[in-house]
Parts: sequence; C-alpha cells; structure tokens
Amino acid sequence: MRKHKFNRPLTVALSEIIYTDVKRLSDKCDISMGQWVRDSLAIIIKERSKDLNEMIND
Repeated sequence: MRKHKFNRPLTVALSEIIYTDVKRLSDKCDISMGQWVRDSLAIIIKERSKDLNEMIND
C-alpha cells in the first residue's frame, strides 16, 4: 500500500505576482508547486536557523 510522504495540509494565500512566479518556476523545474514551496521553506529555515531558535526559546 502506498503511504503519503506529506500529510499536513497547509493553505496559503499568495498575491497574484508571487503565485505566477511560483507557478512559472515550478513548471520550469518540472516539480509541483507544493514541492517548490516545501524546498523554499527548508532553505529559509536553514538560513535563519539561529534567529528561529532564538525566537522559539524566548
């Protein structure tokens, strides 16, 4: 039986400009828009991990 890798849905409201950019980039990279957003969030979290840890621990 197939298992879902991602099971926490998230709805996000995007401006038309950001949506269009994400759509264009995901089409160009041949990945889903969801995967593009997950990858982008992972990069931001990694880059800002020190700041995020400070926010969480306050």
